[in-house]
Amino acid sequence: MLLNTNQITGTIPTFITSLVKLQYIYLSGNQMEGEIPQNWGNMTMLYYLLLDGNKFSGAIPALAGQSAGTCLHVCSEL
Repeated sequence: MLLNTNQITGTIPTFITSLVKLQYIYLSGNQMEGEIPQNWGNMTMLYYLLLDGNKFSGAIPALAGQSAGTCLHVCSEL
Protein backbone atom coordinates (compact mmCIF):
# COMPACT_ATOMS: atom_id res chain seq x y z
CA MET A 1 0.00 0.00 0.00
CA LEU A 2 1.73 3.15 -1.23
CA LEU A 3 0.20 6.25 0.31
CA ASN A 4 3.32 8.32 0.88
CA THR A 5 3.43 12.10 0.27
CA ASN A 6 -0.33 12.48 -0.24
CA GLN A 7 -1.00 15.08 2.48
CA ILE A 8 -3.08 12.54 4.43
CA THR A 9 -4.19 13.85 7.82
CA GLY A 10 -5.59 12.16 10.92
CA THR A 11 -4.58 8.88 12.50
CA ILE A 12 -3.74 5.44 11.14
CA PRO A 13 -7.04 3.52 11.17
CA THR A 14 -6.82 0.46 13.41
CA PHE A 15 -8.41 -1.77 10.73
CA ILE A 16 -5.18 -1.54 8.75
CA THR A 17 -3.67 -4.22 11.02
CA SER A 18 -6.37 -6.66 9.84
CA LEU A 19 -5.07 -6.49 6.25
CA VAL A 20 -2.90 -9.52 6.92
CA LYS A 21 -1.61 -10.03 3.37
CA LEU A 22 -0.06 -6.58 3.00
CA GLN A 23 3.69 -6.67 2.49
CA TYR A 24 4.41 -2.93 2.21
CA ILE A 25 2.87 0.04 3.99
CA TYR A 26 4.31 3.40 2.99
CA LEU A 27 2.70 6.29 4.85
CA SER A 28 5.78 8.52 4.87
CA GLY A 29 5.67 12.25 4.27
CA ASN A 30 2.04 12.90 5.17
CA GLN A 31 0.51 14.97 7.95
CA MET A 32 -0.68 12.11 10.12
CA GLU A 33 -0.62 12.23 13.92
CA GLY A 34 -1.71 10.33 17.01
CA GLU A 35 -0.63 6.93 18.20
CA ILE A 36 0.57 4.14 15.93
CA PRO A 37 -1.71 1.08 16.22
CA GLN A 38 -0.06 -1.59 18.38
CA ASN A 39 -1.56 -4.78 16.89
CA TRP A 40 0.78 -5.57 13.99
CA GLY A 41 1.39 -9.18 15.10
CA ASN A 42 -1.19 -10.66 12.69
CA MET A 43 0.52 -9.07 9.69
CA THR A 44 3.04 -11.87 9.24
CA MET A 45 3.69 -10.98 5.59
CA LEU A 46 4.57 -7.34 6.38
CA TYR A 47 8.09 -6.57 5.19
CA TYR A 48 8.22 -2.75 5.10
CA LEU A 49 6.43 -0.33 7.42
CA LEU A 50 7.50 3.24 6.66
CA LEU A 51 5.93 5.96 8.82
CA ASP A 52 8.53 8.74 8.84
CA GLY A 53 7.69 12.38 8.11
CA ASN A 54 4.51 12.44 10.21
CA LYS A 55 3.74 13.58 13.75
CA PHE A 56 3.04 10.32 15.56
CA SER A 57 3.16 9.98 19.34
CA GLY A 58 3.26 7.12 21.79
CA ALA A 59 5.09 3.82 21.73
CA ILE A 60 6.62 2.23 18.66
CA PRO A 61 4.76 -1.05 18.07
CA ALA A 62 6.33 -4.45 18.54
CA LEU A 63 6.48 -6.46 15.34
CA ALA A 64 6.47 -9.84 17.07
CA GLY A 65 4.85 -11.82 14.24
CA GLN A 66 7.07 -10.54 11.47
CA SER A 67 10.09 -12.21 9.94
CA ALA A 68 13.61 -11.18 10.90
CA GLY A 69 13.94 -9.13 7.72
CA THR A 70 11.09 -6.71 8.47
CA CYS A 71 12.02 -3.04 8.03
CA LEU A 72 10.37 -0.54 10.40
CA HIS A 73 11.18 3.09 9.67
CA VAL A 74 9.69 5.56 12.13
CA CYS A 75 11.24 8.99 12.66
CA SER A 76 9.81 11.80 14.71
CA GLU A 77 8.92 15.13 13.15
CA LEU A 78 10.15 17.77 15.61
